[in-house]
Amino acid sequence: MGTSQPDTWWSRVIATLSRPCDGASLAVFRICFGLLLAYEISFKFRANKVDELHASHLSFKYPLFEWVPDASESMAYGLHYALIGLGLLIAAGAFYRVTTALTFLLLSYYFLAERTLFINHIYLYCLLAGILALVPAHNMLSVDQHFGWLGTRPRAQGRTPAWSIWLLRFQMGVVYTYAGLAKLNADWLQGCPLSIWLPERLGRDHALWFDALPLIMSWGGVAFDLSITPLLLHPRTRTFGFLWAAAFHVTNAMIFGIASFPWMSLALTLLFFTPDWPRRQWPSLQGVPRKPQSPRKLGKLGFASLCGYVLLQLLLPMRPWFYPGNASWTEEGHEFSWHMMLRAKSGQLKITTVDSHGRRVRVDPLQYVTRRQLSRVEGRPDMIHQLALFVADEHERQHGERPKVFVDVQVAWNGRPLEPLIDPSVDLAAEPRSLAPAKWLLPAPTTPPHRGP
Repeated sequence: MGTSQPDTWWSRVIATLSRPCDGASLAVFRICFGLLLAYEISFKFRANKVDELHASHLSFKYPLFEWVPDASESMAYGLHYALIGLGLLIAAGAFYRVTTALTFLLLSYYFLAERTLFINHIYLYCLLAGILALVPAHNMLSVDQHFGWLGTRPRAQGRTPAWSIWLLRFQMGVVYTYAGLAKLNADWLQGCPLSIWLPERLGRDHALWFDALPLIMSWGGVAFDLSITPLLLHPRTRTFGFLWAAAFHVTNAMIFGIASFPWMSLALTLLFFTPDWPRRQWPSLQGVPRKPQSPRKLGKLGFASLCGYVLLQLLLPMRPWFYPGNASWTEEGHEFSWHMMLRAKSGQLKITTVDSHGRRVRVDPLQYVTRRQLSRVEGRPDMIHQLALFVADEHERQHGERPKVFVDVQVAWNGRPLEPLIDPSVDLAAEPRSLAPAKWLLPAPTTPPHRGP
């Protein structure tokens, strides 16, 4: 006589999430992800960003990830070529489990090795690569499905568990929702920084330019980010949501470029349609396996891991709310929080060392960093702090004593006049790096932002 499993809330949730569904939309997303990742990495060659991974004496690191090794020139080029090749293999669905895992590891290394290269969508691609490494997106339209070399054939051809699609939907919803919440700030709602960027991108003589355009696009961006996920979730508004997303991302691509991100975002929106939508669009995909197998069930450990990931993605973007001041000024909690295109900052950085004899020496940052790195560092306090620590370490290595390091950094934030960002009387070489709020930051300026002519 068999024993039945206890009927608990979590067992019912696991059963629902493990329910088999059509894997066609997941396979289409896999193809889009692989091709767009290859395009994104190849774009870095055209934008001359490959050398930024190895060209300077100092590689900036995220807090808690200082242990990530620096890249050499050969590593930097090899990494980019490898990611292009892996992206194409993912699109083809060849050796899928290995290629997705390698892509996650290599892309994560690329992301963590040089902080000044931080872009929100590369962080997103790391997360997506990690998710794809866990889900059976090679269940159809793949080399593995047809040939299954070395045991790579998917278990459940043409089918996938429901949680795999819902996890990708959730990830997209997190990005848009937190991006929309971050835009609910005074500067953005007054049209800044778009009032600075749009005239530069379009030109005031452009046929589409008018003075209220930055304000309209700012409010439209908030409305889009906060509404697109609910629109896509509801069947009656899904088509409208997709068309709005297409218009939004095509506009961003035309004005700002942003490489592959607009197209990857559109590929994610397709996952909100019913999982069999590719079969209905393309009759050649109508065939199903003669003996369909169900995908593996989630299990208790898998369910717990899934809950942990969801909780992390919900909590991590809340960090700016718990730091004092404005995150667009202090940068505390700004990264990993989906704060996208919220601030225009430029600065003037002066570094001075003072030795034990009181001798003051002005340090040129370009001794240690590239011009592009410096342009990213000047308005970001934690990276300025890391540069100050590096200057102190180099001075101690060369002269046998550790100097004091003072910085005078003036920052223009969202078109405001230059204002000091860091207390110039604080010896940054004596301050340890920490995730706690920095006491040496000065308050954000209270003058209004630039709002156009």
